[in-house]
Amino acid sequence: QRRIAENTTTSLREAVLVAPIDGTALARLALATLAEAKEGDDARAQEALLYGRLAVKWAPVQAGSWDALARARHACGKRKEGLEAVERALQLQADLPGLQALKQALLDTPTEGP
Repeated sequence: QRRIAENTTTSLREAVLVAPIDGTALARLALATLAEAKEGDDARAQEALLYGRLAVKWAPVQAGSWDALARARHACGKRKEGLEAVERALQLQADLPGLQALKQALLDTPTEGP
């Protein structure tokens, strides 16, 4: 719990090593990975996507897991999938900070061409 509370990439990686099915740690690690990624850093976005998927797998009833997955999908250019994750997070916790803004950002993202 202390490692999760520190909320740094290093401490969250340690938390996931100790408890690899802790959805909260995985969701926070996804967000921390995205926060450290530079614009266009596809490898870090894909890494965050992996953590987001695992967070949802192990904590499917936590809005934070779906929020992390939605943000990772957005970073990977997966608009439709990101919107699906946002909708699930909203069903679980409609007042989660930043979720409406993320939804709008995804809606404003141009779709792929033909």
